Amino acid sequence: MSLVNSFSLNKWRTRWLGLASLTVILAVSGCGKSTAVNSSIALGEVMGKQTAMLLGDHGNVVLLISEPDNAKSEGLEQTMAAFKQALGKTVKVSAVENLQLHPLPGLPLFSSQNFSDVLQKYATADAVVSFVMLPMLTPDEVRRMPSPRPKVVAMVGGPLKNLFTQGVVSLAAQPKPDPNTATKPGTAQECFDANFQLVTLDNAGTVLN
Repeated sequence: MSLVNSFSLNKWRTRWLGLASLTVILAVSGCGKSTAVNSSIALGEVMGKQTAMLLGDHGNVVLLISEPDNAKSEGLEQTMAAFKQALGKTVKVSAVENLQLHPLPGLPLFSSQNFSDVLQKYATADAVVSFVMLPMLTPDEVRRMPSPRPKVVAMVGGPLKNLFTQGVVSLAAQPKPDPNTATKPGTAQECFDANFQLVTLDNAGTVLN
């Protein structure tokens, strides 16, 4: 059975747990009418489709995780598998970067320098999809980041208002502080909508506090 933990960081409220891992990923059972749909799968499927749309259904993406080899997260594995499948045949995962990070209590320590190094390493990718919470960036740090750089998709919330305003992130899934548990969603999209807010360049200014 999946485990769920809750914590808050400043104004962000999340429902995430890194299962013996630095990758923070939601893993909740029973989201759908059957075990075929849960929030981990729904997150991967919907964000995979949205990422493909962002890239015009063509290109290559790099996935960022931070997961020890001896401590696999079932939720993360489900989300990644659903994400890859939802990308379709013309958007490819060209690399999976397993970051070796050192944790702070409750959160992965992913620094602005770590982030900049990843974007530099994968400068030719069309998108970098992060399953690790992205760092808060200062204007100077943004200016020092490589340009041009891949589009960034944030899978686990974080300081999204800051990152969208700075033009760093193009697409994100923000966990809802009060998920809709009144009904049992039957599809991946319904499950996603009950647990997450899709954040895009078009709606970031209105949905992010």
